[in-house]
Amino acid sequence: MGSIMKRVIIIVALLGLAACGKSQASLSLGGVEVNGPSISGNVPVGTKRLYTLLNLHQNEFYTVRTQIATLGTGTTTPDGTLTVSIYSSESAYLSDPTTSVTVLTPATPNYPYLYEAYFQALAPGDYVAVIGGQSISVSNLQFFYDLRVMSADPNSPAAISSLTPFQGTTIPTQQAVAINPDNIQVYNGGILNPPGTHTLNLKSTVTSTGAYPQLLVYSDSTLKVESLLFSSITDSVNFNVTQFIGGVATPLPANPTNSIASGVTITGVPFTSGTTTGSPFIVVRGIFPNVYTLSVGL
Repeated sequence: MGSIMKRVIIIVALLGLAACGKSQASLSLGGVEVNGPSISGNVPVGTKRLYTLLNLHQNEFYTVRTQIATLGTGTTTPDGTLTVSIYSSESAYLSDPTTSVTVLTPATPNYPYLYEAYFQALAPGDYVAVIGGQSISVSNLQFFYDLRVMSADPNSPAAISSLTPFQGTTIPTQQAVAINPDNIQVYNGGILNPPGTHTLNLKSTVTSTGAYPQLLVYSDSTLKVESLLFSSITDSVNFNVTQFIGGVATPLPANPTNSIASGVTITGVPFTSGTTTGSPFIVVRGIFPNVYTLSVGL
């Protein structure tokens, strides 16, 4: 079991550890709020387990993601398989389990242990994720981690924010935002003038590197792994910034300006302005309760 947990700790670095919620659904084992904390669990082989995706709104777009362990440190080979089907309600699943809204599939060839789906909710309500699977290393049980539902839809009740527009060398700092562990806040690129390649800085009130919020930058509002451009994931000592090109992760050299006091800065972030919102789409995920600010500069 110790070796399994070690693999889990490594795998979840990209997307974070999980936290549980509750749901009133009769068969559901937990509820996941949009842009809220995630859930981890397990499912016995040959059975299904249900989790509720709470309060999805009609015609809005959502991304559901989860993951399983790999077969060892340094490998991306999945430890077995996972099936996750999304239904518009628990009753819809019980009445016709053969017809789902969408099915989660491996995110990319480089991350076959990550499962995700991007879909539009055509009806409002509490959707359900129905999970099954089988592990290679664990008999009769499959574990899954970080079941999360996200939305960068501008009409989402978990409303995203636009970064403050700026002109020339003016670098506005966003209003200080409080965030709790495993919750996320989503930003779009706003209307920046001029568009182009800029820097992104995240500064937090936490007093240790390991407690710093995570920062993920996506090229579009799907928030899918294939659209990931940059990530900043700290450990107890370092700000680890990674660039993703064509789905391939490349750790960037340490930036000497990154510190607890100065925050983490990612350079070379492409901004493209739209009429009301632009890319990229930026996700801040809390690790410990803290207040952070986000700013953009030339």
